[in-house]
Amino acid sequence: MPDAFVAAPIILAAVLALAAHAKWGRRDSLVSAIRQLRLPDALHAPVRQLPPVEAVLAVLLVITPSPPLLAAVAALTLALMLAYTAVVARGLRMTPRPSCGCFGAVGAPITVETLVRNIVLTLLAIAALAWALDDHTVPTTVRNGGVQAWALLLVLAAAAAVTRWVVLERTGQPRPAAPAPPTQAAPTQALPTEDDDEYLRQPIPPALLLGEGEPISLRHLASRRAQLLIILTCGCGDNARIVAERERWAEQMPQIDVRLVSTMTPERTEATFAGQGGWLYDHEGVATQALGAGGQVCAVLLGADGMLAGGPVSGPDEIRQFVREIQETLADVPVPTLTRGGEEIPVGSLAPAALVFVSEGCAACQPVKDNADEVARYLQGHGVTLALVYRSEPEDAPHAPELTFVDADGTVSATYGVGGTPAAVHIGTGGAPQSPIVVGADAVQDLLRSVAR
Repeated sequence: MPDAFVAAPIILAAVLALAAHAKWGRRDSLVSAIRQLRLPDALHAPVRQLPPVEAVLAVLLVITPSPPLLAAVAALTLALMLAYTAVVARGLRMTPRPSCGCFGAVGAPITVETLVRNIVLTLLAIAALAWALDDHTVPTTVRNGGVQAWALLLVLAAAAAVTRWVVLERTGQPRPAAPAPPTQAAPTQALPTEDDDEYLRQPIPPALLLGEGEPISLRHLASRRAQLLIILTCGCGDNARIVAERERWAEQMPQIDVRLVSTMTPERTEATFAGQGGWLYDHEGVATQALGAGGQVCAVLLGADGMLAGGPVSGPDEIRQFVREIQETLADVPVPTLTRGGEEIPVGSLAPAALVFVSEGCAACQPVKDNADEVARYLQGHGVTLALVYRSEPEDAPHAPELTFVDADGTVSATYGVGGTPAAVHIGTGGAPQSPIVVGADAVQDLLRSVAR
């Protein structure tokens, strides 16, 4: 086999060394990538060891003096490249596509070019293995001076191609755009305004966040209610005060959800902002960059119609002004309310609560209604309110009257995307949903059990 195949282990070593260096201080981000790719939790511990494994393989590919030992190293490298290629192929089938974390912070969302790159690296690993089995090693080839001019050109060409892929991944990430003026939000299902000309609306980008270990797209997050995202990249400056103000803002704006997003790891975020839960996490800041946001703390408003509705704005003072303008816009937007005994009750005032949507004449709803009193006492012991929501006042309900709430005009059902009964949703501060809407008696019972945990 020609000595020109020395290019294969050398290129692989260079790529593995770069990957190990990029990942070394960002092992938590590898776990985030595993979660985005919906891979088993059992992989969390092994992926943390990838940087040293890649570094060792990079060194051994170059310095191993024995062909049998080099063959073993090349075989391990091939196995690693096959695994990476399988992961990338899996990511290509997801919408939106996550980042593979292949080059740590350098990595961008997976593309077809990412798959092509990994296939080329896999072929290089096969070539390195075949070359080693043909009784070759890098030290022996270099020492014997058998590398011809064309082989050097091959090395340079292949190295340039691989470098191009890596560099394109780095530069291909969306760059933060200049923050838009903190004007009033343009129209959404939740935030109407007449100032259409003041804000050029754009579609919500197809980016992912992590919530409770599960990936969720920005568009899905805002599919039922407008979302005000407060994005923090560190615990410095006035950020702690902004975090502390979130709960008050959520109470003042029950028509929308106010959420905290961190580009830091969950461990660092929880240590920095102790006692503050409900975080969403932005792996490597990819979603933040896709939104055109930047700075130590920034905010953006996602409309419930799939479009950006305001921002991004950066800085504590700018965010507070942004919130004031949203509050002014929401002043004329009715707060979702239920009635109980003729009294109107804002949904947010019931929180934390489990809203269970039922109807008369619904056979599947009957077990839920029959057990409502017992479930209500159980949930009350955990600080959670149970509300059975009807479309009209029931004539003969088999549960305590104080559990009966009426959504006569269907506004509350529409707010949470209820399409049938029985259905349920867990709500928190300001009426913000803490769970997806679930439909069916079994799913409702499962949700009620989970709420009390």
